[in-house]
Formats: sequence, structure tokens, C-alpha cells
Amino acid sequence: MAIEELKNKLQQAAGLLREAVDISARLRCQDSFSKDVGEIWEAFLRDFWSYVRLKSRECGQNLLAGISFWRISK
Repeated sequence: MAIEELKNKLQQAAGLLREAVDISARLRCQDSFSKDVGEIWEAFLRDFWSYVRLKSRECGQNLLAGISFWRISK
């Protein structure tokens, strides 16, 4: 049950992130010099990364272990 819950939450998050990327692309196409879009994404990613590190420390496990950033960047 917990694995299905995780899959469901990540699918929901992926949908929201796609919407955010679409909005970002639209904003950047309108004003390619807009720094706000990059700053918003940077703040989001910083917060996300900090939260993952915090939860990793709390449970004593690297929550990103087993994820190959090289494989997903292909």
C-alpha cells in the first residue's frame, strides 16, 4: 500500500511540475531576460533539496541512494 501511495504522490507532483515548467517557458518566451523565473526555480529546488537532506538525517538513510542522476539525465 505504501509503495502505491508513493507512486500516486509522485505522479501528482510530476503533473504539477509539468504545469510549472509550462508557465516558466511561457514567461521566459515573453521576456527572456526575466531573472524572476530562475530565482523562483532556484528557491524551490533549494527548499526541496534541504528537505530531502533533513529527512535523510532524521531516518539515518540517504533517501536518494540508488538514484542515478547520470541515468536520468540521458
